[in-house]
Amino acid sequence: MNSLIIKAEKSNPIITVYYRLFQLVASTRIKRQDIDLRIVHSHTVTVLTTGALMWAYAFLAYATISSPIPGIIGFIASMVHLLSPLLFRVTNNGLLVCSIMLGAGMVHQGSFSYFTGGFNSHILIWLGILPMLGGIIIGRKGVLLWATLILVHLMLLEKHERDLSRKNKNISVLLRVLNHDIATPISLISMASTGLRSKQEDSREMSVDIVEKACNTMVEISQSVRNMYSVEAGNLSITPRPYPLNECIHNLCFIMQASLDKKSIHLNYDFEQHKDLMIFVDPIAFNNQIMGNIISNAIKFSYRGGSIDITAEQHQDYAKVMIRDYGVGMSQSLVEKLFSVEENSSRAGTEAETGSGYGMSIMKAFIDKLQGNVEVQSSEKSPDRPESGTLFTLFLPIRQPSLTM
Repeated sequence: MNSLIIKAEKSNPIITVYYRLFQLVASTRIKRQDIDLRIVHSHTVTVLTTGALMWAYAFLAYATISSPIPGIIGFIASMVHLLSPLLFRVTNNGLLVCSIMLGAGMVHQGSFSYFTGGFNSHILIWLGILPMLGGIIIGRKGVLLWATLILVHLMLLEKHERDLSRKNKNISVLLRVLNHDIATPISLISMASTGLRSKQEDSREMSVDIVEKACNTMVEISQSVRNMYSVEAGNLSITPRPYPLNECIHNLCFIMQASLDKKSIHLNYDFEQHKDLMIFVDPIAFNNQIMGNIISNAIKFSYRGGSIDITAEQHQDYAKVMIRDYGVGMSQSLVEKLFSVEENSSRAGTEAETGSGYGMSIMKAFIDKLQGNVEVQSSEKSPDRPESGTLFTLFLPIRQPSLTM
């Protein structure tokens, strides 16, 4: 080794510095002759050639990323990477030393990519180099080990991106819930403001009742949205309870009465026939996000002077609730995309009423949460089909199912 250094000094000072560094790193292994020195050479050269890139990304993370985390991780990983050849002084396990060096690089690259674009970050290209470096230093074992580790790493990153995308999508749905469902009680308050200006005492008292009910409904909707967000985040389990269908319809009649009266629409429901029918649902979600959305749509697309029929059947394990209107109906293509979050199905009502177009996807999301189901049948008026309208059929549990939230 000394003869090599003497020859190097005469030829090139850079090579001289390298061989003196190599002697510092590999002196123990040279004495014991327990490792192929080409592994130590390959490892040392790899550290020297890739170290500049490691430190460059560490300083870049520190200078350009608002969070200090990638910068701190970068400096620590770069230091581990730089000092890894010294491990040959205490061990002859080339695979271990190589893995520590490459692992520092993977952690550095992973943290940088997380804060600069996630799975789509350009920095992930460098992960493909790690198996190649493992092969150069260790051979076949290095390639197989690091190809496997990188594959697992990328799969975990992709899973994280999918989970993040799903959570963002769920948050978007919740915002639509709040925006869509709170519109009805706000419109009630707006209509009641006219009655509050009236000099007639009866009209004023009725308007106060409407405003109070609408405010309570908004509080319930807000609470329901918070609860659903908690469910999606895994912080809350929905616990439905037995709930009389009659109570739901009574509340709907009260909250929807102004809209029904505005278009002279009659809501048909037999309270006596269904007085004993209990369904196992979350009352707030069922009243507002499920039945409220369906009835609101039925009113919106019904003709003036029309009617809406609500009927129900109790079966051994479930209840079937049917809501039928005789309005404009829907085409089959619209029915097929009715529950899609990606497809906006907004249409103007029979008297130019507007909506967000997400009421049905919101309703379906809550039905799924309750482990229920919904079917839709609809027909548009045509020369060979004089009748039109839409039938929603809800299949609801009547006792507690095994919920998996």
